[in-house]
Amino acid sequence: MQNTNHLFRLLMLLLILAHSQQSGAQQSRYGVNDTIITQAIVYNGDTIELKTLENLDLYIRLNEAQMTEKAKYNRLRNAVYVTYPYARRAGIIMNDINSNLINVSSKSKRKKYTFR
Repeated sequence: MQNTNHLFRLLMLLLILAHSQQSGAQQSRYGVNDTIITQAIVYNGDTIELKTLENLDLYIRLNEAQMTEKAKYNRLRNAVYVTYPYARRAGIIMNDINSNLINVSSKSKRKKYTFR
């Protein structure tokens, strides 16, 4: 009984020493530069690291119907790009004509002004 009691005490002492050396080794391994400061956000009581992810571009292959619709859209868009400046100029001219015709009451003078 005496022998087992000494053995138990010795074993406990060895475990305590081993644990304290391990703790000391961990503390000496880490230093002042072991922490990286990051941003965090609190969401529903949880603290979550805040990160911004890079944009991810996804490309898919279009089927035949989609390619046809895309071609139609591109053709219409290009036609609008070409004709839009002419339409703006025509609108300015129409507004000018209408503002000048307000002062003309005679039908013959109006006709003469518009078809000159």
